[in-house]
Amino acid sequence: NDVGLIGAVVEIPVVNKFSVFGNIGVGGWGRKVGGGFYFYPQNMPYKSALSIGYSAAFGLNNFESTLAVEPDETEQTILLNLYTAGTVDLFYSYHVRTGRVGKFVFSAGYSVPVTNQPWEVRTDGAVLSPISVAVLEMMQPGGLRLGIKYVFGI
Repeated sequence: NDVGLIGAVVEIPVVNKFSVFGNIGVGGWGRKVGGGFYFYPQNMPYKSALSIGYSAAFGLNNFESTLAVEPDETEQTILLNLYTAGTVDLFYSYHVRTGRVGKFVFSAGYSVPVTNQPWEVRTDGAVLSPISVAVLEMMQPGGLRLGIKYVFGI
């Protein structure tokens, strides 16, 4: 989801069919902020919308995980620093009105990672195996995203 596991969104209409948004949240890579633009081909702020935005997840220091290490793929508890990871976010969303000013938003899209290997191994002498590197690449922000959120209107 564009806000992480839990968060808040502010959306402000700019001109007919366009709005800007900002969000904050917490996800698997730590605290997160983002922003972007919605385009509503039909009825703003409901029904279908396309969005483009940028998100940054700020990472976690002293993150522990059990990962395979070289040279023989043995598992070991590894201490990592997860650094800020940015993504360019492209979404389709469907906005369903609920009540006078609220709406449910169902979204699907893709987030393109713009940060390469945003982590550091802090465990002395540990060299991650290719499988462990692949696990961290899957954990970092980016890739296919599905989301549902409820937006309170003011």
